[in-house]
Amino acid sequence: MEKSLKIMNFTLYQYKYISKDDSTYLKGLAILIMICLHVFGSRAVNLPAYQQMDDFVFMGRPLSFCLSRFCSICVHIYILLSGYGLFIVYRRKVEKGVGMKNLKRISLLMAKVILVGTIFYPISLFYPDLQWHFSFMECVRMLLGYSGNYEWWFLRPYLIIAALSPFLLKGINKKSVICLTISLLLYFLTKYLIYFHDFHLFVILEQVFILCLPFFLGAILAKYGILAWAKSISQSHFAVFLSITVLMVMLLYKFYFPSGIIDPFISAVFVICCIILTNIVKSGGCIIYLPL
Repeated sequence: MEKSLKIMNFTLYQYKYISKDDSTYLKGLAILIMICLHVFGSRAVNLPAYQQMDDFVFMGRPLSFCLSRFCSICVHIYILLSGYGLFIVYRRKVEKGVGMKNLKRISLLMAKVILVGTIFYPISLFYPDLQWHFSFMECVRMLLGYSGNYEWWFLRPYLIIAALSPFLLKGINKKSVICLTISLLLYFLTKYLIYFHDFHLFVILEQVFILCLPFFLGAILAKYGILAWAKSISQSHFAVFLSITVLMVMLLYKFYFPSGIIDPFISAVFVICCIILTNIVKSGGCIIYLPL
């Protein structure tokens, strides 16, 4: 059931969502951002192939490296979009009075992870410098990001969040302010302990606390129809100009302050800005929408 919510001069529509094409567009952007992070990020700077590449220079650094600093938000975008999508699933299941079938969803995710591992893990055995040896437990550790494949670190906390999603989304649906406040407190407490006291909880617990916030933000975007509202104003020249300006400001912020403390909020604003820009097919002869 669609409900309207008036906030100042803006009307948001609860339980109104963007289309599947728009969702695919955002996922495609997240993939491109992830590729940019790992191809041009800090770990690639010292590689010979990177140093031989022609690139523009910005503030004494290659432009591609500067852009890669912004791309550290890729994990938060993934989790945010997951929260958005799972909230839609939750609402539809609630209306029908059926379960979310989380076990099936998690099983499908792990099947895809295993498929990717089946393709790439054998290739790694041809590179002895990596010092990887074939064993069942090593494969499991690699697939979960415990060894070798550290870029998949977010898979472990995401599986926990996905398993708990019926309870988390029920809380967001009924008491969104309370749930978001608790998530904010846990997030900033975890970051505070890590950055200022070098104190770590159990790693998996830290990761869950950190990724719960973008998950909740995604659910909030779905509950209050914020992305649907963003698309409804996408024909406004002022909205387009403001979105481009905000994106540029966030790019500069991440260049000068690469710390990921506010990445969940940057990812949420980034997604909103991208939705505003995607619906502009032609504006002054400039094509902005790139279908994926």
